[in-house]
Amino acid sequence: MAKVLQINLQRCRLALDLLLARNRDYRADIVLVSEQYHSVSGPNWLCDPSGTAAIWVPELGRFSVKDSGSRDGIVWASTPAVSFVSCYFTPNEPIADFRKRVDDLERVIRHLEGEIVIGGDFNAKSIVWGMEYSDTWGNELLDMMESLDLVIVNRGNTPTFGRCGVRDSILDLTFATQRIAGVISDWVVLEEYTASDHQYISYSVHNLEGKPRTVPERRMERIGWKVSRIDEGAFQKAVSDKIVTSPDLSVKSREDVERLVGRLMDAIVAGCDASMPRRSAGSRRKPVYWWTDEIALLRTECLRLRRKALRSRKRSTGQQRNDEYKAAKKRLVMAIKASKERRWKAICKEVDDDLWGNGYRIVTQKFVGRSPVAPMEPHVMEKIVRTLFPDHEERVYTQSVVSDDECPRFSAAELRNVIGCLKGGKAPGPDGIPVEVYKVLMKQHGQLLLDTYNACIRAGIFPKRWKLQRLVLLDKGKGSAYTPSSYRPLCMRQRRGRKDF
Repeated sequence: MAKVLQINLQRCRLALDLLLARNRDYRADIVLVSEQYHSVSGPNWLCDPSGTAAIWVPELGRFSVKDSGSRDGIVWASTPAVSFVSCYFTPNEPIADFRKRVDDLERVIRHLEGEIVIGGDFNAKSIVWGMEYSDTWGNELLDMMESLDLVIVNRGNTPTFGRCGVRDSILDLTFATQRIAGVISDWVVLEEYTASDHQYISYSVHNLEGKPRTVPERRMERIGWKVSRIDEGAFQKAVSDKIVTSPDLSVKSREDVERLVGRLMDAIVAGCDASMPRRSAGSRRKPVYWWTDEIALLRTECLRLRRKALRSRKRSTGQQRNDEYKAAKKRLVMAIKASKERRWKAICKEVDDDLWGNGYRIVTQKFVGRSPVAPMEPHVMEKIVRTLFPDHEERVYTQSVVSDDECPRFSAAELRNVIGCLKGGKAPGPDGIPVEVYKVLMKQHGQLLLDTYNACIRAGIFPKRWKLQRLVLLDKGKGSAYTPSSYRPLCMRQRRGRKDF
């Protein structure tokens, strides 16, 4: 399932800021934008040559775009399941120029393969999508839709455009090919303040079977623990209850070593579960870096005053209400500007202490959550992984016998030094155990760790459980998304395995 937003920003910086903030909660997979702000750029923004239509893919790692293109006022992005087209047709051109734009859109749609969803501001009126009358522009658009067997998706007659002194209209449209139109749900005009004369339109596009598709990135997986809430006493007690006897250092077979390490790791996991709550992968996202409670209140106030101004257009108080709304909008603009400047100065001061922190991520447009590579079909992923990690003939190793004198054990001082060097706040390995847990474990069960490590080194065996790795494919930013050479593999191993061996 893909969540979609539509909006005409009217080239307004405030409207763009509010869109970025709004999508932190909504989490749209794709946003169809008309009249985008002139400074938008980056790999997740697809813009037309005239700068009047755009497609924004907020998180490329959650949504795969395999092809894209544009013409004046038209931009499209194709995914494995459906193609999305964003449009803007200006109202300031004569009907002959409008017909040319409609012809361009028709050629684009005929060129695209598979199912298609089109959205944008067409500045055309028709009773088909809820207006009280049809104009020539609307009839031209309808003729094109009928020739391509497209279906209008708009529901109801809620205006998508409203301005003081101008009649409310339905100018922002969504239409699609027949098959995909049947699985578009929850189409609605959102009654929120956008800083634009246009409203947000939201809807969901399901897969063609009409069933919501499971998206791994959105699963509420309970991974890792909230180490800031650890109860050290409960942790130590749970580990002690699991480990009654000290490990046998005389073990030499792989089976005995694997059993020994498994007992240690099970005890640590039990201690974590007993002493702190689990983390959830689906937790609420942080707002944009400049967002404050004051800005939230000012946005609500703008929405309230805008509604009053629209209702008072034909009354004697219309001008007064409009002036009140403009003043509130100005206060919101100034509050966002001041907050950005204040937070930016604070971030600049933080750069000296954390070079790769928020300042770096803002400058490189990486302040949003990072997803290394977009989801792809299983057979494509398997091909890429098999190419990057080809099968080799099994190598036969001869295990040499090493005496105890030739293989010195880890000392307690060495272990304390290694554990002390571990930095907190770092991402854990695939098991989700944070490094802070090992610091707590050392206080009462340091000997347990030491004995387990020494048993492994005495047997000359690296346990399989510590070899478990999470494969991450980093996109090099060049080449086809379906070519193995376009990715750099990163294997993230369990922390205790890579730190202590």
